[in-house]
Amino acid sequence: MRDPKIWLVVWAVVLATGCGTSTSRPSPTVTKPKIAIYAPYDCLRPNPGQRRKLHLRHELHYLYEHCRGRFDARRLLGLGVGRATVQVRRLGITLREVNVDGKRLEVTADLHPNRIDVAVAAGEVVAIEGVG
Repeated sequence: MRDPKIWLVVWAVVLATGCGTSTSRPSPTVTKPKIAIYAPYDCLRPNPGQRRKLHLRHELHYLYEHCRGRFDARRLLGLGVGRATVQVRRLGITLREVNVDGKRLEVTADLHPNRIDVAVAAGEVVAIEGVG
């Protein structure tokens, strides 16, 4: 094994296997807000007769007062979209992707207090765009 040609071949093989392009992508940057972003869950809807008496802003106030709890949406940051969807569906909350890999998607302007809008990059939730 003292032959320099053999060592040269061994080093060439070692260097060739360690070099090259990597197929793994860097993970997206996730910035967690310091202030909690809450989404209400398990809310009681006003009955139709009572609903006529409520204006939109009063109806939203009613919804938030008559909910069993609230979910901190920051818990979704860094999770894959599928896993995040499963987590919020258990509570009756909807997850909506509004920004995918830097491209803004068209969304409706309706209001659902139990919906979380998220930005997604490389299949991970990277930002909470809003609730409602």
